[in-house]
Amino acid sequence: MQLELTEDEQDFLKELLQEDHQELREEIYKTEGYKFKLGLRTKEKIFMSLLKKLTDMEPVKTT
Repeated sequence: MQLELTEDEQDFLKELLQEDHQELREEIYKTEGYKFKLGLRTKEKIFMSLLKKLTDMEPVKTT
């Protein structure tokens, strides 16, 4: 799948992911259930992967 985003769209998505990532980190910290915590850590890895891809991607030039 290929996704093309403008710079504004890219910045907006990064901001959303960063906010949600912070909430997820707090939830991981507060969670006591081992299996549930593992699932949250898996989600955190996905967050980090998406954030890296968004950061590395070149925005589409708008005219």
